[in-house]
Amino acid sequence: MSFIRDVFYQNPLLFGSQSVVDRYCDLFARFLRVRRYDLGLKAAAKGLVIGSVIFSRPNGSALDLAREAEPLLISHLDAFTHADLSEASRILVIEKEATFHTARSSNAWLLIKRYTILMTAKGYPDLASRQLLHRLSTASPWNGFRDLPVLILTDFDPDGLAIFNTFKHGSNALEHEGPESAVPNATRLGLSSQHVKNYIDSIDCQALMSLTKRDRRKAQLMLQRGTGTDERRELQVMLMLNFKAELQLLDNEEDGLAQILMSVYDR
Repeated sequence: MSFIRDVFYQNPLLFGSQSVVDRYCDLFARFLRVRRYDLGLKAAAKGLVIGSVIFSRPNGSALDLAREAEPLLISHLDAFTHADLSEASRILVIEKEATFHTARSSNAWLLIKRYTILMTAKGYPDLASRQLLHRLSTASPWNGFRDLPVLILTDFDPDGLAIFNTFKHGSNALEHEGPESAVPNATRLGLSSQHVKNYIDSIDCQALMSLTKRDRRKAQLMLQRGTGTDERRELQVMLMLNFKAELQLLDNEEDGLAQILMSVYDR
């Protein structure tokens, strides 16, 4: 088993960039109708997870993430034989790593971590993070037949909505990986247009940013290609307001992020 990045470094002059290697690995997999893993390839670990889950390893040992001080770097699922989710009642996915770390160091996290699994894929989700999220949230022998709700917190911008759609529906580029890389039951926790409307009159306008030409073009393309009803409405409101907001917007209000976390606790 090799990392895709290692393939690039075998001959960087030939490939030119990592994206070329990624594209051709996926083309070969799609053509052969197999997964990357079946070709002996895997991406470097990227995502992080912590909270109410106990992973069992092939050697019989266990890793209780509720007792760990640092989150686990998400690698291929073969690292674990199954997961104990008996205490978990929800999974919260946060788009940005910085907000993920802010959340897990908050007092609100101390209240909800016994029942909550917290994840981040540090932006657009990698395949390993998406597959782990599917495994954790979809009832099967691997997770003790638990069917956990998935709540996703992203920026209020076209990329944030695209990241949510990638988690929920998968991506066209990795369609050959099958349904095990999507989470159809995922719902978007925020940031929503209502969050932004609430902040417009209550904080410095510098916390909100105007949409760029790229943002507007991306939003319009997403509307043309089709998306869920809620996401479509959010994109339309976004274009009408001509505003976008990053998760750091929550830092402008006292306990802004804590309120989001506690809303998860109340669900």
